[in-house]
Amino acid sequence: MNKTNRVHRSVTTSSSTRHNLKSKTSADTSSQERNKNQPASSTRITWLVRSAILLFGIAGLVIVRYPSFIQHNTHSEGDIVAKFDDIITPPLDPERERLQGLDHYYMFPPKNATTNGYPKGILIYLHSCQQSGLEFFILPEHRIIAHDAIQKGMVIFSPTSHNRKSGCFSSEDANGYLDKVVDGFVHKNKLHRLPRVGLGDSSGGAFLSFVHQALKLESMAIYNSPEGYVDTNNEAEVIPTVYLTMSSDGYLSTRMHANTIKLQQMNIPTHLYKVTPRPFTDSLCAARLPELPYEFCQRIFQTIEQDYPNLLDADGFVVEGDVKSVQWQRFFKKLESDYKTISISVSTAQPWLRVTLEQEIQSCHGFHAMTAQFHDEILRFLMSNAKMDDN
Repeated sequence: MNKTNRVHRSVTTSSSTRHNLKSKTSADTSSQERNKNQPASSTRITWLVRSAILLFGIAGLVIVRYPSFIQHNTHSEGDIVAKFDDIITPPLDPERERLQGLDHYYMFPPKNATTNGYPKGILIYLHSCQQSGLEFFILPEHRIIAHDAIQKGMVIFSPTSHNRKSGCFSSEDANGYLDKVVDGFVHKNKLHRLPRVGLGDSSGGAFLSFVHQALKLESMAIYNSPEGYVDTNNEAEVIPTVYLTMSSDGYLSTRMHANTIKLQQMNIPTHLYKVTPRPFTDSLCAARLPELPYEFCQRIFQTIEQDYPNLLDADGFVVEGDVKSVQWQRFFKKLESDYKTISISVSTAQPWLRVTLEQEIQSCHGFHAMTAQFHDEILRFLMSNAKMDDN
């Protein structure tokens, strides 16, 4: 009885299985026929939809897990994306001109950047306080702009302010001294016919606003300075002006935005570039200071990580923006003692090293007048508005 039942169940199961297999085979055959009849475009659409969902999922994961990746490595302003670590320019070697009792500095463009052997124009740079005309060719952020300017075919003339105690441009410069210096340089080098543009940072940018007519400028760039055209309605006093501001400096950013709006209302060519903070990293150190051994750039960040971790955050952003603070000063003192172990003259390198590092730290913090960001866009603005060939 049990055996019969077992056989019966076995036969029943076998029969059922055959029935199911037959049904499945019929279903599969029907499905294959439907797939054959399905349009190829529908299949492609399904594939594209699935791919898009996968890509959005990956992008979402990156944004959630690495929200600073895009922001920290590029800065977007409209259609412009500025990269930070791809510019390497060693210190330049300018010529020196003695005029009106002081040394002033200049460079001519290479022949392959000129038009039939003639420069395309003159870029007059006005430095900030506690500097001279030489720093434009020496300091990392400055010299990138200087190098790009001569490669674009311009003569660079960087005069030194009359007041050597403060290093600032002052009333003595405005009352004829600077005019004589510029005219002397232009006359000596027979550059009378060349169009002139100006660039100034901080106090130099502010001073440029007052002397651009006397210097016969056709356009100018002002870096992180509050001066401008807010109080004027006379278009004869205005020239095309491009502004650059550091977003961390709220007061100056507000003033420079107001200057830009004023010029737009007067239909004067203008633009405002805003620079945001960026990481201070060993790769940026190597790019901005190629004259340093790369190992020393690494040592800088090893010292910060080991002894002064509160100066930078985990992503390399500057936490303490005041380079005169106790922490930064202790760091620099420690760095100077370490500097003796590398093959650079300590007596000449130490002051230079501190100045350059201070500039990079403040530029990364977003609270400094000078940065190499947007150098190409700004120089092209100056050239196009002075009718220079910017190719």
